[in-house]
Amino acid sequence: MADLLSDMTKTVAALRTQVLQGDVFGTLPKKVGQLIEQVPVQSKQPVIVPSDDVTAIGRIKEIERRVKHSPHPAVTDEELDFLVQQLASTKPAVRDKGAFFLLSDLFQLKALTDDQSRWLFNRLQAPDTMFSHIFEPQNDAIFLRSFSVMILSSLIYGLDDTVLQVADYENLALNLAVYMILEKDGRGYVDQAGWAHTYTHIGNLLDELIAVQDLKRAHKFFLQVVLIEAWRRMRTPLVYGEAERMASFLTHYAVMNQFYGRSLMMSLQNWQQSLLQLRPQESLGFWNQWYNRSRLLEALLLQPDLPDPIHDFIEDITEV
Repeated sequence: MADLLSDMTKTVAALRTQVLQGDVFGTLPKKVGQLIEQVPVQSKQPVIVPSDDVTAIGRIKEIERRVKHSPHPAVTDEELDFLVQQLASTKPAVRDKGAFFLLSDLFQLKALTDDQSRWLFNRLQAPDTMFSHIFEPQNDAIFLRSFSVMILSSLIYGLDDTVLQVADYENLALNLAVYMILEKDGRGYVDQAGWAHTYTHIGNLLDELIAVQDLKRAHKFFLQVVLIEAWRRMRTPLVYGEAERMASFLTHYAVMNQFYGRSLMMSLQNWQQSLLQLRPQESLGFWNQWYNRSRLLEALLLQPDLPDPIHDFIEDITEV
């Protein structure tokens, strides 16, 4: 897995460099699509998740009580590492209402030192967190992967400008692009295990990254293209509000300046062009992809700020 991930990251980085240098623009959707379709599938391996739920919940509550009643809230490095580990839990009480809620509180309380924030920023992007078991068929590691993305968005939202450098954001943008290319599990709500919400969390992190002023627009353009191409090929039904979340991001992106609006139009036109010779397939994956597209386009039409040319284009193709 480590070699595959390293090779994919190098390939995506090289493609992004071509975009940054102005060597690739109109052909980017096709190149990204080919990368997604060539991702290998490895045999399924056991996913190790936290098992002592009672002890974990008790410790989370103890940390929560201490920091909320302290005039100077703080956590140890070991406690922070413990909370990251609990993001892998398949129990909503441990993962969602436990570790995720507490980490969000820690960010609001400014309880982390700058060093701890940088450690967490890097830890959440590690191969065994953001990319855990990502080359394998649908598995329980989706919770750790997806919540790593979600926590990253919450973390950078509240960070002071001095904590991270431009290179840190560039590296995060690269890792998010790689993640979207590799992630094949778009599940929203998982029975007995709670929310995975892959694409909702992706939307949150995308919103934070395009808000980083020092991040060059080519990086943001690259992320938008990867998002559309990954969404196109997602064979999981995205029916838990993901379309609305992504439409909100894409509209926010498109109105930032004319270049972004044109780039989104290019992606949508490329997508539409690919459908002209498409023949329906009698498969669940095909129809999930078809209706994922319909839901996204319908959600975009409901965005009041969507630029008129994009709105008119979507209206035209949906009528046809």
